[in-house]
Amino acid sequence: IPRLDAQFTGSGDLFTALLLAWLHKHVDNFKLACEKAVSTMQHVLRRTLEHSKHVQLNPNTPPAAKMELRLIQSIKDIQEPDVFIEARSLS
Repeated sequence: IPRLDAQFTGSGDLFTALLLAWLHKHVDNFKLACEKAVSTMQHVLRRTLEHSKHVQLNPNTPPAAKMELRLIQSIKDIQEPDVFIEARSLS
């Protein structure tokens, strides 16, 4: 999984919700549920990081708002993620 050099608030909650939702939708396919959850996280976090670069130009923006997860802006990625992270067995 590509590492993004930033700290995000709420990313653990988002990951848990995504994994639970995709496991519910793909009951018999844990691999696909994981791939969709991780790919969605990457889309949301990248969008958030990109947005934070633009927000930093405004000195009146509070620090927390700079890294607020861009969930509404990522709705299409949340509903139908482009899976670009492939899970593989470690054994």
